[in-house]
Amino acid sequence: MIKRNSFKEFLAYRQVILNFFIRDYKIFYRDAFLGVLWSLLQPLSIMVVFYYLFHKVMGFSVESSVPYPILLLSGIVLTQFFSTSLGVASTALKDNVHLMQKVYIPKYIPALVKVMNASIDFLIMTLILMVFVSYKGLISWKICFLPLIFFFTFFLFSLCAIVVSFFVALFKDFKFIIEFVLRLVFFASPVGYTYHNVPEKYYAVVALNPLFPVIHLFRWSLFGEKYGDLNGFFFGSFVIWVVVLFFFMMFLLRTIEDSILD
Repeated sequence: MIKRNSFKEFLAYRQVILNFFIRDYKIFYRDAFLGVLWSLLQPLSIMVVFYYLFHKVMGFSVESSVPYPILLLSGIVLTQFFSTSLGVASTALKDNVHLMQKVYIPKYIPALVKVMNASIDFLIMTLILMVFVSYKGLISWKICFLPLIFFFTFFLFSLCAIVVSFFVALFKDFKFIIEFVLRLVFFASPVGYTYHNVPEKYYAVVALNPLFPVIHLFRWSLFGEKYGDLNGFFFGSFVIWVVVLFFFMMFLLRTIEDSILD
C-alpha cells in the first residue's frame, strides 16, 4: 500500500496530474480569441506602460547595465507567473470538490496543475526574453543555472498555491484576502528596480516578499555580470521560503487534509 502524501504517491498519480493538466489548459484557452498570444501581449504591454511611466515621465533610474525595458520585462514575467499561479489555484480545490468527494485524489494535485499551466506561459515569455538578452549581448555562463532556478521557483510557487488552496477551501473569505495580497505583492516586488536600490538595512524587510529573492536569482542567471553578483542574503531567504513552506504544506496535509472538503 502506498503511503499517502509521499513521493511514491506522487509518482503513482502522475497520469492523473497529466490528465488534469491537459484538461485545464484546453479549458483555459477554449474561449479565448487570442489564446496563448494574450499571455505574451499582456507582459509586453505592461512593460511599455511601466517604461514610459517610470523611466520617461518620472525619470527613475536603476544601478544596472541591463537595458531598462529588459529589466522591467524580467520582473513582470515572474510577477505574472506568481499572480496567475495563486489566482487560479486559490479555488482549485473548491472547483473540483464533486470529483474529489467521489474518488480519492491527493488534495495538492488541483493547485499543482494550475501552476503547471501558468508555467507554460512563463516559459514562452522567458524564451522571448532570452532572445532580447542575446541580442543585447548580456548572456553569460550563469545562464546555465536558469533551469535549476526555474525548477525551484516552480516548486516554491506550487507550495504557495497549494497552501492558499487549502485555506480558501476552509475559509470562504480567504479568497478576497489573496486577491488583495497579490496586488500588494506586485507593487512590493522589484519589477522596476533591483536590490541595488534597496539599503542593506531593509533587506530583511523586503525578503518577506517571496518574489524579491526569486526575481533576484532569475536576473542574476539571465543577465550575468551586467546585473551584478549573487547576493547571499537573498539566496538564503529563497532557501528559507522553500523549506518553511514545504514543511508547512506537509503539516497541513497530515492534519487537515481529510476535513478540507467536508
